[in-house]
Amino acid sequence: MKSCKHILAIILVLCGFRLYAQQDSVPAENLGLVRWMSIQEAEAQNTKFSKPFLIDVYTDWCGWCKHMMKTTFSNPGIAGYINLNFYPVRFNAEGHDTIVFRGQKFWNVSAEPRSTHQLAVKLLNGKLTYPTIVYFNNNYQFNLIVPGYLNERDIEPFLVYAVEYVFNTTTIQDFRDAYTKSQTPDTLKQDTASIHWMSIEAAAAKNKVQPKKILMLINTSWCNSGRIFKDVVFKDTSIVRLVNELFYPAYMDAESKDSIHFKGVTYVDDGTYGTFNNFAVAICNNKLTLPSVVYIAANMDVITSVPQYYGVADLKQILIYFGRDYYKTMTWEDFRKIYTTQGEPTFQQNK
Repeated sequence: MKSCKHILAIILVLCGFRLYAQQDSVPAENLGLVRWMSIQEAEAQNTKFSKPFLIDVYTDWCGWCKHMMKTTFSNPGIAGYINLNFYPVRFNAEGHDTIVFRGQKFWNVSAEPRSTHQLAVKLLNGKLTYPTIVYFNNNYQFNLIVPGYLNERDIEPFLVYAVEYVFNTTTIQDFRDAYTKSQTPDTLKQDTASIHWMSIEAAAAKNKVQPKKILMLINTSWCNSGRIFKDVVFKDTSIVRLVNELFYPAYMDAESKDSIHFKGVTYVDDGTYGTFNNFAVAICNNKLTLPSVVYIAANMDVITSVPQYYGVADLKQILIYFGRDYYKTMTWEDFRKIYTTQGEPTFQQNK
């Protein structure tokens, strides 16, 4: 599946840590707890170790910019998450320094005190609203412009979206909606039907009695997008129906210390992959990205692992593609094209 980005190593930085985790005191100058740097410093650091950029575009006269610095950027957990996972840049949209960014020179064409810097125009696509946060990924192929004041809860989905590569698979609006649901317990009430997650060994035991494909979700407690994947997407009624119909659902904590017996082999967690369980890495063909869903055929052969978060609509297509054996007769691209134009009811169901 070309839409699935396989990472050739175990990536810890994808998921960072849970927000609201760190404790510090707010400095007197009201610049918050974020360790801000210049855009040139961030670009230089990025050549040594790649991380996404978070650029806070502000002006000296912007009251909401100052309020965001005193509140959101002074929250210990938010600041800690930003410091760990981003190169955070604070950029004055009306500054007068000449700046070289990505090989191009930018400056302020006017000496007037409230004139706009060329780089601000470039970063904001000409829409000069303050404050605005601009996100880039480390190779500059992804960028997201988020205007306006954001409190601690509002900024969370944007941070996770950029850090955990959710932008590869899902729109920001869809992810924000799911993130909001995850923060509101009342929205997560299930219907009478639900997914009853089990261990991979329990699923394999059921498969011996009555053969059926297995779906195994792999995540950790600290991977935010994986948590939302399990707590929101996998609780959607249509997803619950498909999973229960087509699979035995299994869940695994990627950092479990348990030894796991699978297909005649015992996987002992010996620390080979750091904090990650040997079996979690092996079943993903040594390409573990969090979250991942592993699809296992009824004969217990691994079909594939699909990394990263997906929204309801895309996950539904993936479940049908593997669950009803369309992967055996057509490529993912062909299946998706037909599904998009004709919908599932036109397909002949594989029994």
